[in-house]
Amino acid sequence: MRLIHLTDTHLTAAPEGTLKGVVVRDALARVLDLVRAHEPEPAAFLLTGDLSEDETKESYRVLSNLLAPFGRPVLALAGNHDDPAAMGQAFQEVGNRVRLERSHFLGPWHVLLADTRVAGAVGGALSAAELAFLDGTLAARPDRPTLLALHHPPLATGSAWMDAIGLESPTDLLDLVARHRQVRCVVWGHVHQEQDATRDGVRFLSSPATSIQFTPGAAEFTLDARPAGYRWIDLGPDGTVATGVRRLPEGG
Repeated sequence: MRLIHLTDTHLTAAPEGTLKGVVVRDALARVLDLVRAHEPEPAAFLLTGDLSEDETKESYRVLSNLLAPFGRPVLALAGNHDDPAAMGQAFQEVGNRVRLERSHFLGPWHVLLADTRVAGAVGGALSAAELAFLDGTLAARPDRPTLLALHHPPLATGSAWMDAIGLESPTDLLDLVARHRQVRCVVWGHVHQEQDATRDGVRFLSSPATSIQFTPGAAEFTLDARPAGYRWIDLGPDGTVATGVRRLPEGG
């Protein structure tokens, strides 16, 4: 079962809206063309936040309309640049093609979405209530291999500026994963770069943004010249995970 991970689209209401010189709507459209070329039948799309740059309902409508031709489930969560109320209203108005429920069942897998937003902040955190929700939901489904998705990174990137605006107290999440052995994969956005690590048998993954890229290992904010892209994630019925990244051609 293949998921397509898209993240940090940073869409705007204006078709020509840019982020650091990149026309974000065009960039996403090109990434989706790449998906069409390589992924004829994905099971679902997973979107891990910062879907909008201007927090307008129109930006979320644009996202829904671009994904609609695939006819696949779209599972989404909000990032620090998003307005959850506007997201919910916009997706409802276009027919709920993008699903904001927190818990999903795809074949034998459980996909669980965590809320790490902190109002008015760029960095994220898991509140006590959120940790309790995740703990209880996982405890109720110990038999299903689980992918846990969030916006803010639970692992350090090695970039000082990014790690300063990552997930507060990431050990809370790592301890949660350690307690619930059915969690086989953790996926996040926010970092605009790819990471792939395995800890105690769990795959930890981030992906290129569909908009701009950040240079790995840079001490200060630095844009990366590598092109936008997406990550495919194959979830096996036995709980195994295989994955890879595809990017647009250089200059594309």
